[in-house]
Formats: sequence, structure tokens, C-alpha cells
Amino acid sequence: MQKMDEKLSYNNSLNNFCPGHVPRRFRVLVECDPDAKTAEIISADEPEMCDYVVKMESVHGCPLKKEPSNNTDQSSQAKPLSGGTIFIIVFFSLCTLYLLGGAGFNFVIKGKRGKQVLPHLQFWSKVGGLVSDGFYFVRFKFTDNTLLYLRERPVYMIELVMWV
Repeated sequence: MQKMDEKLSYNNSLNNFCPGHVPRRFRVLVECDPDAKTAEIISADEPEMCDYVVKMESVHGCPLKKEPSNNTDQSSQAKPLSGGTIFIIVFFSLCTLYLLGGAGFNFVIKGKRGKQVLPHLQFWSKVGGLVSDGFYFVRFKFTDNTLLYLRERPVYMIELVMWV
């Protein structure tokens, strides 16, 4: 029989106190008995006033053992990578290669310094504005607020007149 230091305890959170304004406390100590079929209460004591201790033996008091798995269960086998996972790995690998290779080329061959070493810096500095313009275009295309679109984004007034 193995003893465990783990215990289950309950502290009274209700305003139901013992004399002397002492809160009630109930503890359950579960000792390991690997041969037990059911939980068996060994003792129930009140060592101090309003402090109750119940000792019991059970198989549930034993530590869990990780048993070696000899079965060919699908959950224990390594699963192949999905197509989406492979795409993401390849995409970020190519982005990293593009950034590092382009920065190295600009630094060593072209002799650029600072943020000028980034490949295609002029294009990447415009991407934020282009994405913003795309959102405005789609938003006002679906809400059919062309006048509001012209008021908020006067840059497109000439282009809208040409399209009409």
C-alpha cells in the first residue's frame, strides 16, 4: 500500500461556522490500493473541532502509469503533413530566401546601405496604400455610395469620371 500526499479538501465558503467563528473543513485522503475493486473508507475522524478527515483506499489514489503502446492505433502514429501546411512552409521559406537573398545582393553587389538594402523597396513602400485603396474601392462598390467615395477619396475623382 502506497501513501499519497495529495488530498481533496473542502473549505466552507458559506456563513455556517462552528462555535468560536471557526470555519468547517472537510478533507478526504485517498491512499493507493491497486487491488481494490471499490473505494473503501478506512476511517473518519474529527481531530479538531470542525475539522473532519476521511481516509479511504482506492485504485484511484494510485499514480498513473504510462504503459508502452504496442497497438497500431492511428492516434499514436505520425500523421503526414497536409497540403496547406506544406504550402505555408514553402511560402515562408521562399519569403525568407527572397528577403535575405535580395538584401545580401543589394548590400554586397550594389553597395546599398540602410533600408535601401531591402529588395524592391519602392514597391513594398506602396503596398500599404494600394491595399487601403483596394478596400475603399470594394467597400464603395458594394454599398453603392459613389458620392461618399468621391468625398472620402478625392484622388479617384478623375479616374471615376474616365470610367463613366
